[in-house]
This record gives sequence, C-alpha cells and structure tokens, in this order.
Amino acid sequence: MNTLEEARLIINETDEKIAELFERRMEAVRQVALYKKEHNLPIFDPSREDYLLNKNLKYLHNEELTEYYRDFQKHTMEVSKKYQASLVSQKKIGYQGIIGAFSHIAALSLYPYDNLISYPSFETIFEAVQNDLLDYGLIPFENSLTGDVADVMDLCRRYDMHISCIYHLKINQNLLVKPGTRLEDIRQVYSHPQALSQCALFLKNRPWDLVSYANTALAAKFVSEQDHNSYAAIASEETARIYNLEILAGQINSNTTNTTRFIVISKKEMKPATHFNVQFTVNHTAGALAKVIDAIRDAHCNMECIKSFPQKDVPWAYYFYIELEGNLFEEKNQQLIESMKAHCLEFKVMGSYEKK
Repeated sequence: MNTLEEARLIINETDEKIAELFERRMEAVRQVALYKKEHNLPIFDPSREDYLLNKNLKYLHNEELTEYYRDFQKHTMEVSKKYQASLVSQKKIGYQGIIGAFSHIAALSLYPYDNLISYPSFETIFEAVQNDLLDYGLIPFENSLTGDVADVMDLCRRYDMHISCIYHLKINQNLLVKPGTRLEDIRQVYSHPQALSQCALFLKNRPWDLVSYANTALAAKFVSEQDHNSYAAIASEETARIYNLEILAGQINSNTTNTTRFIVISKKEMKPATHFNVQFTVNHTAGALAKVIDAIRDAHCNMECIKSFPQKDVPWAYYFYIELEGNLFEEKNQQLIESMKAHCLEFKVMGSYEKK
C-alpha cells in the first residue's frame, strides 16, 4: 500500500468516527435548544462561545494547525446554532429572490438564526405578512445611486402594516468565475443591469459581451452551472461562496459608497424607537403642503427626508413621504402627528423603527 492510499484510509476511518461524534454532539445541542426554549434564552451566547473556542484550542498539540482548528470550531458552532434555531421554532422572514441575492444577504445579516423564506415578488411578501404567514418581510427600499425601488412605496401605502427597521447594506460587486478561469478566458459577463452599470469603469474597453440577467445571484448560479470558463458574473462575495466561484477581481464597482436601504415590514404592534415615518396626501391648493412642514418646524422635530410619489389612481395627483427623527410615542411627537393630520386628506404612520 502506497503513502497516498494509507493517508486516504486514515481519512476514511477518521471521518467515520467524526460522524459518530457529530451525532453525539448534536444530540447534546438538541437538549440545549430545548432548555433554551423552555427558559426563553437566546440561541447565541457570545461569552460562552468565546470560552469554548479558547478552551478547545488547548486540546490541540500541533500549533501549526491552530488557525485551521479555530475555523473548524467556529463552523461547528454555526451548525449548532442553526440546528438550535430549527428546534426552537424561530421567526419566519420573507425575502425576494434566490439564495445569494442581496435581499438574502440582508436577511441573513439581520436574522442569521431564523427561518428565511424566498418569495417571487415584493407583493407576495406583503401578502404573506398580511395573512400571518410571515413574522417579518424584508424589502429593498432605496439605493443610494439609483434611487427608490419601483412600486415598494405604493405597496406600503396599500397594505395595512408598518416598518419596524431600516437596514443599510453596503453593496460591493465582484467579478466571479469558475475556479481556474483567467481574465483572457472570459468572453461574456452576466449580471443585473444596475450591477453592470455600477461597474462601468472596470468593464470599459474590455473585449467582453455584457449580458443582462434578472439579478446578480441568478447570474452567478448560471455561470457556476456552465461546463467551460468563458463566462463570468458580477455579484457579491457571499454569492461567490454559495456557488463555489472564485473572485477574479474584487470590489469592482466604481462608487465605493453604494448602499441599499432595506425595510422590515410587520403587523406586530409598533414599539418605541429612534425614528418614525409617515405618508399623507393634501388638498391640491396653494400652501397645503407648507402647513404640514410648518407643523414639523413648530414641533422642533428633525425631518430627515421628504419625497413625493404619483397617486396611480388619480392622474397628476401626488402623495408624500416623510422620515422624522424621534420617538413616535413621546407626547410631543404624538401632538405633532395630530397637527399634521389636521392639514391632510389621508394620513398614515408608516412605522416606528431603528436604523441599522
């Protein structure tokens, strides 16, 4: 038997033992999860995790393996937390798109141990929250470069729910390829039109056909499924890991401040927070909007944003959206709401939220 065969035999025997120990460990994890559920304890305990990482490293005899064993331990703990989450029956979170899309990345950042569910459209998420099929829905709201996401504000107006969080996700685009691909091998680059536009400087003067795709994650998935190396995709670093692609060129977007704001929608009771927002309509007469703005000024409330949107059911009529700083439930802000309502035809408090 040669050295390679001997090494593979040891690996096979070790993997068998690891599987047995893995099942034993996960059974203990199950008991921990049930205890946490009964006593309403959080899944993630950072102090306990740090303690275990440091303690377990002391069992290692070969110091050259320290970095790799630490990564192994961290991954094992992530698997344990996901298993605990499935047993504790965590919240259901809806997002639009496939795994690896920026909506999925944002959902994973906010709710790493909850049940993330993909939906085909923004409206199906609103419907699912409305019908109590989801605890929360996560929707892209605005991009710092391209502006508001089409139709989302109208959906917020039509559906009876509120915003409980606004999350900022920095967008970094990367050139993703199958392992071993070189720049000179590439013939076509696939991505969402916005992503292609965001990377225009990097793509300029390169002999590649640019192909629009429904979204960046789907483009990466398509490239990963091809049997040759002439295709590339533009997508996120997280998407590269999901679809086993290499980052041939990183952070290729021209503007490094590109950020997308996501809203979290819910039917649950509003809670005190640091910001609130409203939608409203006013009479189409001189000074109508000014009276609402004056009410905000008189209340000494900081208005962070104001926008207008066309009313789709009334030609050449508009509704307004305002973001305000402060706790909605403070008396002065409750008085402000009443003052604003006095000058409006329609008025809706959209949410009480934190920015993350």
